[in-house]
Amino acid sequence: MGENGKSLSLSLGYLFDNIEASDGTAEISTFTFDAIYSIQKDRHRFGIGGSYHIGPTYEDDIAGFSPSKVDFDNALGFILQYSYTVSPGFQIGARLTEMDYEVNGFSLDAGSFGIFLSNGF
Repeated sequence: MGENGKSLSLSLGYLFDNIEASDGTAEISTFTFDAIYSIQKDRHRFGIGGSYHIGPTYEDDIAGFSPSKVDFDNALGFILQYSYTVSPGFQIGARLTEMDYEVNGFSLDAGSFGIFLSNGF
């Protein structure tokens, strides 16, 4: 439990979200590459890093409007992360990502905040 140290984690992922309503749907998706440098002190882990989103796309099909699709430019963002080791291999944490998606001079806030659970060996 009293583990101290530094680490670098790299991850590839696919991020998506969709909304379905009685008058239509909307979806956003992207491939992600994250790199986080962490320092652990006892049960606490503090991380800082970056996230690169590859091919962010927004699509909608809403009644009364023409379907639309927007392919945003690839985006680079900033990550802050904290986690607490509850028991060996089990962590709970929070993660903040600051990022904007851009296309043709238009910018969209793509930042996020989330809570996570991690179970490892």
